[in-house]
Amino acid sequence: MASPQPIAAKSYSIDRVKISIRLNQDGSALVTETRLYRFSGHFSYAYQSILKHPGQEADPGRTESYLLDNFSICEPDFCYRPLIGSGVIEQADRNQPSRHYYVLDQADRYYLKWFYRAYYTDKTFILSYRIKNAVTLHQDVAEFYWKLIGADWSVSQRNIEAEIYLPGKPANNQIRAWLHGPLEARVSIPANNLVTVK
Repeated sequence: MASPQPIAAKSYSIDRVKISIRLNQDGSALVTETRLYRFSGHFSYAYQSILKHPGQEADPGRTESYLLDNFSICEPDFCYRPLIGSGVIEQADRNQPSRHYYVLDQADRYYLKWFYRAYYTDKTFILSYRIKNAVTLHQDVAEFYWKLIGADWSVSQRNIEAEIYLPGKPANNQIRAWLHGPLEARVSIPANNLVTVK
């Protein structure tokens, strides 16, 4: 009599994250998020939510929601094709067409979902988008407040690095940077136009 073999539950982890943000003179920002996913088992889609507003407790000086556009999702060698239209999206949720993605503009967030094929392998996904109104203008300062890693993730992320490039070259005494996150994380200003997080 053969004994049944144990069935391992599928799982995944995000083992490396690199985020690059380039602020522009017009107050917009170009964001690129690169994540290394490590899959154990079969997987065919992933999703991510980006909140439109950080909340008054986080940024009491901002009242308008963030406006995002120019989304793209790529792997190192190719980019995914966008799906547009409610009927097309509903069909995609059923059929899960590989190398396609869609973006939904919901009430309080942007919801992105992309389809692929993965089986006990690593994949690097590169998400890019523009924040049209990234900078908040106060009476005496221009502020960029952004959650590098949102709170909606179902798995923890490791080896996180971020670079934020400022427009021009402001004077040393005109730049301030703060970080809300793990105690071991560090924020620094290695150059007049660069803030890093590690």
